[in-house]
Amino acid sequence: LLNFFDDFIKRIIKEHEAGIGVKKSTIKGHKSFFNSLSDYESEIETSIRFDQIDKVFIDDFYGWLLLERKYKSGNANRHLNRLKTLCKEAASSGVKVNPAYSFYKAKKDLDKKYLVIISESEFQKIKSFTPKSNRDVNAKKWMLIGLCIGQRVSDLLKLTKSNVRKSKDGNVYIDITQQKGEKSITVPIKDSEIIDIIDNDFPHKISFQKFNDYMKEICKDCGIDQETTGYLKNENNRLELKTGPKWMFISSHDFRRSFATNFFHKGVPVPVLMNITGHKRESTFFEYIGHKFTKDEQAEAFLKYL
Repeated sequence: LLNFFDDFIKRIIKEHEAGIGVKKSTIKGHKSFFNSLSDYESEIETSIRFDQIDKVFIDDFYGWLLLERKYKSGNANRHLNRLKTLCKEAASSGVKVNPAYSFYKAKKDLDKKYLVIISESEFQKIKSFTPKSNRDVNAKKWMLIGLCIGQRVSDLLKLTKSNVRKSKDGNVYIDITQQKGEKSITVPIKDSEIIDIIDNDFPHKISFQKFNDYMKEICKDCGIDQETTGYLKNENNRLELKTGPKWMFISSHDFRRSFATNFFHKGVPVPVLMNITGHKRESTFFEYIGHKFTKDEQAEAFLKYL
C-alpha cells in the first residue's frame, strides 16, 4: 500500500506543478497521512495491503490516531477520508482492494467545540488601539478589514486595492474570488474608519504566520483577556486543552467566524451571510457559529409567519 501511495503522491505533485489537479494544501494533507500510515505499519509490525482494509482495520486505525497520536476526531476523520480516496484510486488502477472501504462513513465528531469569537466590544477595542510600531499598524489594518468582510485568512491576505470599487451610489465594495470553491462574492463596507483605510492607506502584504503573531500581541495589548478555554499547541506540536487569557487563543481563522456570529445576532438574514462567508448549507453555518435553536426560538420563528 505505501509504495502505491508514494507513487500516487509523486503523481499529484507533478500534476500540481503543471497547473492541474489538486491544491497544495491537499498534497500536504496526503503527505501527513502517508507519515501516519507509515508509523502505524511500524506499530503493528505488518505491511498494510489494500485487501486487508476491512472494517476492523479502519476502526483500529481510527482508534490509534485518537489514542496514540492524540488526534481530535475531526482530524482523524480527514485521514480516514484520505484512506478512502487512496483505496478508490487503487481500485480504479486494477489493484485488488477490500470493498469495505466504500461503506465507510465519517465517525461522529465527539470533540467539544471551543469557539473563539471576537465580540463587538472587542472589535471596538482593536479600533481604538494605537499601535507602537509600523508592523502593528499594518497588522491592525488587516485585522479590522478581516473582521468586516468575513473571509478565510487565505482570501483576506491576498487582497489589494484592485479588489476595491465604488458603486454609482458611492457604496464601497470589495470583490473577492474565494480560493475554496472559486466562488465570486462582493462584500460591502460601511464603517467609515475601514473605508478610510481601504481608500487612503491600504495595508501591505504580510505572511500568514507573522500576521498571527502580531495580532495576538495587539489583542494582548488591547486588553482582550477574558478567561477562555480552548486548544493550544504544546511542545510536541499537538493540540492540548488549556485555560488562559482570550488573546492566547485568538487566530486569524476566528475573523470569519466572528463576522458571521456578530452579524447573525444583529439580525442579518442567514442566506445573506452565507453568500458572503461561502457556506453552502444552513446546518453547516449554524454549527460553524455554534448556534443551536431552542424549542422556544423555533416556535417564535414560526409565529412570525402566522
